[in-house]
Amino acid sequence: MRRKDREVTNIEKIKSIIQECKICRIGFYDVNEVYIVPLNFGFDSKHMKLYFHGAKAGRKFDLIKDCPKVAFEMETGYQLYGDGNIACTYSARFESVMGQGKIFILESPQEQEKALSIIMKHQTGKDDFQFNNAMLNSVAVYCLDIENVTAKIHE
Repeated sequence: MRRKDREVTNIEKIKSIIQECKICRIGFYDVNEVYIVPLNFGFDSKHMKLYFHGAKAGRKFDLIKDCPKVAFEMETGYQLYGDGNIACTYSARFESVMGQGKIFILESPQEQEKALSIIMKHQTGKDDFQFNNAMLNSVAVYCLDIENVTAKIHE
């Protein structure tokens, strides 16, 4: 990171930034191009895992099976500030997290239900959701094991 004065190295602070984020962008390598998709997610801070859900078909689904190594990015607290008509006087406050890891499809209904519960808790703050087999069978549920992570705060 070029701006070491903005780097966050404390893992608990990094976890708290992730907890504040609601959208995570995942970057997949697809032959000769990068494919980025924004997703809502859930975060297991104890095990440093991100959880997602989506369709059981399509480009994202195929890429997860073909090349599980991904990059991710998320941010929170964006606020533009500046003064007047001079563009270079403007800047932005934010907190961001970036990293890499491996993403895979969860197979067992128990793993899927746990992951979907984590997603719903992260997104809504509630943890009393129930899932039936029809619901679990209708979606693909993914786990991203975070292998490395960096964070930045600009105030």
